[in-house]
Amino acid sequence: MIVPVGKDGYVELYNGGWNAVDLIADVTGYFDRAAADGYTALNPVRFVDTREGLGAALGQVPGQGTFGVQITGWNGVPAGALNVTSTNPREAGT
Repeated sequence: MIVPVGKDGYVELYNGGWNAVDLIADVTGYFDRAAADGYTALNPVRFVDTREGLGAALGQVPGQGTFGVQITGWNGVPAGALNVTSTNPREAGT
């Protein structure tokens, strides 16, 4: 999925289900503000894992729960990134 990056460099992650889940998010690339740059692929890197407390609080995200995490400056994602991509979502909003 493609997730927009806020002007503050954060992305908002959301558990769209009704039950608590462990949330894991990897970034595989980003779109830059300069149209000529287009998509920049990255080696996949994990930036959120609630099982370990990486990028978020340790513990499951409650049903319908949301939290923000800073993505810019993380393993090569520049401050000018507009969107980041993640792989294999189980359903929309998760």
